[in-house]
Amino acid sequence: MTVVSTESSIRHALDKVTKGAYLGDHVVVDGLLRNFAFQLLTQTGKLDEPSFMKALDSESKSLANIFLGQDERYPGPDWNTVGQIDVYVSRRVGIVSEDPQERVAGALISMIGELMELSQAIHDGKQIKEQWQWQANAVIDRYVRILMGLPPGGLDTVPAE
Repeated sequence: MTVVSTESSIRHALDKVTKGAYLGDHVVVDGLLRNFAFQLLTQTGKLDEPSFMKALDSESKSLANIFLGQDERYPGPDWNTVGQIDVYVSRRVGIVSEDPQERVAGALISMIGELMELSQAIHDGKQIKEQWQWQANAVIDRYVRILMGLPPGGLDTVPAE
C-alpha cells in the first residue's frame, strides 16, 4: 500500500491551481469562452458560410479537448475528464452523441448559435446594441456554469425575451 502524505497532496493540488490556466477557475473558463466567441463572431462577415462552419467545427473541437482535460496547458479538476463533463454538458444542453468531444463541442456550437441570434436581432433592428451586452453576458455566464458543472443560477434565471 502506498501512503501519500497530506503535504505532497496539497502541494500537487496547489501546483495545478497556480499554473494560471486552471479549469476549476471561473475566470479561466469565462476567458476561454469569451475568446472563443470573439474569434468566431468576428469571422462571420469575413468568411463564406462553408468556411465559417469549418472554422466553427475545428475551433469548437479544439476547445472541447481543453475542457476534456486533453491539453496539459490547462490542468483542471477530475471533472474535466471523459465521462464527467461531457455527460453533464450533453444533458444540460441537449446534445445527443456518444462521442465526448462531440458532446462538449456541440455545447460550444450551441453557445455560438445563441450569440449569433442576438447579433442578427441587432442587425435586423429588432434590438438595440445596449440590449446585446447583458444578453450576451447571460449566454456566456450560463455556458461557464454548464462547463464548470454548476447548477443553473445567476443570469441563467433571467427569462429570455
